[in-house]
Amino acid sequence: MASDAQPKDTVQKTFVENLEILTSGPVPPNPAELFSSARMSALVEWMRNNYDVVVFDVPPVIAVTDA
Repeated sequence: MASDAQPKDTVQKTFVENLEILTSGPVPPNPAELFSSARMSALVEWMRNNYDVVVFDVPPVIAVTDA
């Protein structure tokens, strides 16, 4: 998302009724840092206020992941 872009301008509608997505683009080099940023907190708050269900499909956010 560009630094001046707003979530409502970047969320994409899908062919599934009432399903919208927000894609990230390339995998960031520091997903854990991004996930804990103030900007991400603001994005999550916006999503909580605008959607019934929010699903995060993200890369692992800890150094070691177990199945």
